[in-house]
Amino acid sequence: FGSSRWCVARLDCPGSPSFRCPLRLRRWWTHRSFGKMTLMKSMRGAKKVLSGDLQVSLEDLEGMVLSMGVIFALMLPVAMNLQYIVFGSGPQGKNFLMLMCTEKDFRSYVVEVMEDDDWGNIGQYEREFLEWNIPMKGSDTMNMKSIILDDSLWPEPGGGPNSIYTCGEVEPVASTVDVLWAHFPYYLMNAWALINKDSALWTDYINALASFCMTMLIAGEIGSLALYLSLSLSPCREDESGEAVRRWSTVGYPCLGALFSLLIAAIVVMLFAQDAYVESNDPFFLRASRFGGYSKIALLAVFVPIVLMLFAGSLFSLMRSCKTRRIIVQRSLSAEKERAAAAAADGANEAAAASGPS
Repeated sequence: FGSSRWCVARLDCPGSPSFRCPLRLRRWWTHRSFGKMTLMKSMRGAKKVLSGDLQVSLEDLEGMVLSMGVIFALMLPVAMNLQYIVFGSGPQGKNFLMLMCTEKDFRSYVVEVMEDDDWGNIGQYEREFLEWNIPMKGSDTMNMKSIILDDSLWPEPGGGPNSIYTCGEVEPVASTVDVLWAHFPYYLMNAWALINKDSALWTDYINALASFCMTMLIAGEIGSLALYLSLSLSPCREDESGEAVRRWSTVGYPCLGALFSLLIAAIVVMLFAQDAYVESNDPFFLRASRFGGYSKIALLAVFVPIVLMLFAGSLFSLMRSCKTRRIIVQRSLSAEKERAAAAAADGANEAAAASGPS
């Protein structure tokens, strides 16, 4: 390629190298060159900002790093405690519900166990068969065995954690599972789950959320500590010109942004884990449908709008601040040019006065 007016490549302009390009091609190449120049100017401007032309305060950097580390440290015990209580009685009950919903073989196994007088009503001093008919409103009764063996009431086998919402919204299924869990030996459920390793468990879902949340928080805490040590050991305090702070901020600011993103992700995962644990201990979590419970209402109707409004306000404030800063920089540059012009004029006057007649 040659200049913006001439083409010297045979691929673009057939013929001899001195062939004049058509006007449309020349305009295209000029516009392309102008776009390249504009892009390069933008990249140079971004590089200029990252290289530290902005005024960076050491106190602000320390405050941001320390605040990030404190928030990670305050949230870490919550995530650890959530992981400790994952395998309590509430989540175990949801394990029973998930196995009933997703495993047809487990439902048959439950019927076999509860019909055996060696296991029926375990914990009673006198062994007896489980009474399958439970009284309902008035003289009506519900036969739990027929509900268990009726495959039309249960979802397709092999589902994930969302299966408990599908079958838990069916009233006979929810009532049957709740009554059976009060009588079924939980250690037999554990033994069946250990033998059938492909079966999905509710505790695996909560444990995965809590583990990821705790891991992200620990990583963020270590990252905040490393960032603070890097800032403390750097010569930023001794350098009065601010060059060391600007150089440190070229990498420090992206690291702070990564820590902030990690913190937001950990908070979101913790909210999902906490919501799942609350549902594990609530036998009535599906009476008002999946999204009708107070935990879901608070999450979707209160938390999400507030966070979105705060993020929008923060972004708008940043944009207005950046616009004000550009005005201040332009005024500063204009003032510097005026001072330089005035100094040049004064120097010219002094030189003229010195060269004049005495």
